[in-house]
Amino acid sequence: MVNSNVPDVVVQVGKINFYYFLLFLNMFISVYFFIENNLVSSELYLFSIFIFGLALFNNLYNIIFFLRTFFLGIVGYLAYTIKLIDENIFFAFHMQETQTIEITSIIFLFTNIAIFTSEFGLRLGLKIKVKKMHSYIYEDWRVFYIIFFLLLIVASILSIKQPLIFFSQYASETIRLPIQNFNTIGAILLFILVMYFFKYKNLLNKNTFIYKTSLIFISIYLLIFSELLRGARMDFLNGLIGLTLLYNLYVYNNTRMNFKLMLYGGIFFIILQVIGLIRSVIAIFGFDGALSAITKYLENIGEGNSGGVLIVQGTINNIAATFSGTIYMIKNDMVEYYYGSSYLDYILRTPPQFIYPDRPQSLSWIFTEHNMTSGGGFFELAEAYLNFGIFGIFIIPFLVSFVISYSFKVFSMNRYSLKHSIVFFAIVAVFMRGELYQTFVFYKGIITGIILYYLIYILYGFFNLKIFRIGGKS
Repeated sequence: MVNSNVPDVVVQVGKINFYYFLLFLNMFISVYFFIENNLVSSELYLFSIFIFGLALFNNLYNIIFFLRTFFLGIVGYLAYTIKLIDENIFFAFHMQETQTIEITSIIFLFTNIAIFTSEFGLRLGLKIKVKKMHSYIYEDWRVFYIIFFLLLIVASILSIKQPLIFFSQYASETIRLPIQNFNTIGAILLFILVMYFFKYKNLLNKNTFIYKTSLIFISIYLLIFSELLRGARMDFLNGLIGLTLLYNLYVYNNTRMNFKLMLYGGIFFIILQVIGLIRSVIAIFGFDGALSAITKYLENIGEGNSGGVLIVQGTINNIAATFSGTIYMIKNDMVEYYYGSSYLDYILRTPPQFIYPDRPQSLSWIFTEHNMTSGGGFFELAEAYLNFGIFGIFIIPFLVSFVISYSFKVFSMNRYSLKHSIVFFAIVAVFMRGELYQTFVFYKGIITGIILYYLIYILYGFFNLKIFRIGGKS
């Protein structure tokens, strides 16, 4: 019997004692292999892939947890699987000298460790007790809804930074605003708008059509026109993930991942990778050379030793290369461990560049400084290893997963409260970028959400509305 005070979405399913033993065993063997400098055996590979599938299955009850586990693991497992097929094949165009079977084996072993510590963080976050607060309803809720709608229109317009994707050869016309994270702000505002729609939908009566239509319109405007058609693929996915999760939660009281969502999600992800390819090719070759360049690219797929690459390239491949590149540089004494300094730099990187022009640059520039090329981003496990060695692989995935899990529980227990939802909304608003590009994105997203919350507080205080009355819950 489920405790009535606990939402269905945070209840674990199945017996997990044996499951955790298998996770621990996989992690323990991986640590042993790393210490002994052993390559991954075929038995360990099959066992680890089985454990990865088991972890995904165990997280099916939560869309965010499932995606967190999937993208944390797929980077390393994909890279090693490609090398296992043929040691002479590269899994990414960039930094091919780093893509040896030895380094890729380390990536695989580190991924096994990260899956274990991440799972531990997800479960621990759900175990923290959270008080369920009463959500008040105010007479001026319609004004609140309308103002959020207007703010979202402004954010959607300001998030447009470049021409339509099919005109990306005019990349020089990209708009550079002092603040660059309007995509994040827009997604957070969209999630808040959805929350308030469902919070007050029983009061809308005959006006439901107006609010529903406005919500659909602004969703399409932000996600399709302002983001997808401008090449902001990951931001589009973030919005799609958030809307799916919120709809399932508010309508069905669950956030379960099912086969249909996996199928649609996989198709969307592949389409977005193709869009990214088209954008890049047009930007480099223009319309005239784009078709021949794409044709030549497709002809090289699967050529192995001659082409050097087995499968279609995309974000995951490039991020895997940042992982192999980081390990390569440390093993060859090109860089020393950072001992946490890159995480401390998050504080200095918080202010916008126009306020602090000398703020530390992104870690992705480390490769350029050593005459290496990169597809951008800096994978979570690569940064963890760069800072703390193998200990970072234990610490960072656990902390990131714990924050994701705990913020979700706070939200799910108070799902109509802006104050209790803002951190989780911020995490979802940057989720794909945080998973695939850099952990800093999660940090910056949370800071953005908190600042946005207090700006809203000040705004309503300025207009003397009663939404944020003393002692009330918003």
